Amino acid sequence: MYALLGQYGLLIAQGSGESANHLSIELALLANRLQNSDLEGAGEMHARLSRWTPAFIAHCKGKDAHGFYAAVADFLAAVLASRRLAQCCVIRKPQ
Repeated sequence: MYALLGQYGLLIAQGSGESANHLSIELALLANRLQNSDLEGAGEMHARLSRWTPAFIAHCKGKDAHGFYAAVADFLAAVLASRRLAQCCVIRKPQ
């Protein structure tokens, strides 16, 4: 993830406490690529997120006794599956 951030001239601020592979950083890079009209880069980030978030979402939903994080996980799944986001990204099908 550090290499991906560096590819776009981005870095994580020292002292932020965020790991490069944290969900918030990956979503921020997806948003950055969309804001910069880099639809291919956004598609790559969407694909990257789509590879690991289903297991993360299932884990959150399975461990949340009170429902808040399960609802946030559902929201994340809806955002990544949304037709609007798919229309904004150049999403390449695996060959």
